Amino acid sequence: MKKCSIFLSTLLFLTLAACASPSPAPTLSIPTDATVSASLPPEETQNATPAPSAPEPASSPTAAGSTASPLMLEAYRSALETIYNDHLYPNGDPVDVPPAALMENNHFAIFDVDGDGQDELIYENGDSTTAGMITTVFGSMPAADGVKLYTELSGFPGMAFYDNGAVIVYASHNHGLAGNAEFWPHAIYTYDPGQAGYVMAGYADAWDGETFPQDFDGNPFPADLDLDGDQVIYSLTFSGSELSETWMDGAGYQQWQNSYLDGASRLELPWQHMTLDNIRAVAP
Repeated sequence: MKKCSIFLSTLLFLTLAACASPSPAPTLSIPTDATVSASLPPEETQNATPAPSAPEPASSPTAAGSTASPLMLEAYRSALETIYNDHLYPNGDPVDVPPAALMENNHFAIFDVDGDGQDELIYENGDSTTAGMITTVFGSMPAADGVKLYTELSGFPGMAFYDNGAVIVYASHNHGLAGNAEFWPHAIYTYDPGQAGYVMAGYADAWDGETFPQDFDGNPFPADLDLDGDQVIYSLTFSGSELSETWMDGAGYQQWQNSYLDGASRLELPWQHMTLDNIRAVAP
């Protein structure tokens, strides 16, 4: 029950809505409604993935081509200043900044990652404890006093954004049965304009039968599902009124992932170091 209990504790951090249960591979029923504005939080073991490297670009974060209005840029600058000076996120939650951490080692970007035609603020808190390492996508909406920020998505640093609005959010740890497989557990999210946030399409994990002939409950590796004989099978987990997990071979997993990423290109975000000069340049 160890794997199950750890995995359930991970999904309890997600905000979940109803979704259809998938059919077994190779024919998959891909749900399109699952989780809005959810996050994939760090877990409680070792082997955390490193935060992405973000060298200082020569251009300003508000270079030509930005789709953010002056009011949005002012709101983004104010939020970044509050994070830098007061260590508070826009919703009032504390930013995890250990005593030895430097705010300048963290990063931000202003970029339209969800494809809605307006730039979002993306903040990466990478110089932190594992529990405090998080990347957050903030959207904006009109408010009586100007512009209000809200969280579209948050998860462990190293997210992969795509130009069709899809995002891969990698788990902070690989503590399951993936073993030596060239695989890291992850969720795929897609942007839902109607919800003004991201929807979780599913969470993928793997079982390396060569490393783990049995699971944590003593159940043997299901060789009948390993159609290509590579000793690796994959699980997709969806959520609704109850969790739904489906195990399949590599072809089924690739079919599912390709349904969201095929033909899409990964975005290169204009990351800036979290310096006061860069923050002030957002809205001079």
